[in-house]
Amino acid sequence: MKGEATRAVMVFIFAAAVLIPVGCKNKEDKKPPTGMEHTEMMLKQHQAMQGVQTNWIEAKAALSAGKLAEAENSAAAIERASFGLEEFMVHKNPDRKDDFLALAARFHKLLGDFKTELQKGDKAKAVELVTEIDKACNACHAMFRQ
Repeated sequence: MKGEATRAVMVFIFAAAVLIPVGCKNKEDKKPPTGMEHTEMMLKQHQAMQGVQTNWIEAKAALSAGKLAEAENSAAAIERASFGLEEFMVHKNPDRKDDFLALAARFHKLLGDFKTELQKGDKAKAVELVTEIDKACNACHAMFRQ
């Protein structure tokens, strides 16, 4: 139930962010500011990252509750949601695509390690990896997210 409520809130926030124009000067000006147009690729990216975020919240909650199989399922959902991450268009610092690719590769490696530890039943190691994955996400968002 908690996961469903979290997912509903996240979907609402995402829908509001996409449907409510950002930076409108007045009611008649419904276009976002120059450079902020939401292309199909950008929308796909935002949806993918929303899936990553929602499932990451669920994975950490399941891990905290000792439900390793549920955490592993959420990690697998993150892998599916982040498939093609390397093709994303970065909004901020677009000239640093190589750094983005390195951070994406680190994220995927850590996520794979997380799943492996969950499969082995090593909750302590999985908890350690949560910290590393959070650091990897934060580093990428600090460099590339607007």
